[in-house]
Amino acid sequence: MLAGAAIYANACARCHDIGRRDSSAGALQMPLAVAVYDPDPRSLIRIVREGIMPPPGEPGRFMPAFAGLLSDAQLVALAAYLRRYAANAPAWPNLDSAVSKAKSP
Repeated sequence: MLAGAAIYANACARCHDIGRRDSSAGALQMPLAVAVYDPDPRSLIRIVREGIMPPPGEPGRFMPAFAGLLSDAQLVALAAYLRRYAANAPAWPNLDSAVSKAKSP
């Protein structure tokens, strides 16, 4: 959990800890993020890897992609941390395998 906490603090907290306000650049606070409560980690893995982009030419929320910045081991640590501390939910089984299988082709 220490590795996941450190990754969150360095890569995510700056946006996610301030929370979303009207017209703010803040991101959704993690305990409000549906993906951490899903019974399957694939949505969270995809969002972290690919980011969130609004449709071209439209306003919308943005989150950078971390595919080139986080290793599989770091993504596993981050997802495990978020599952435990943001969702207060049991660990996802086979998280290592889910992260490995979810790689973009």
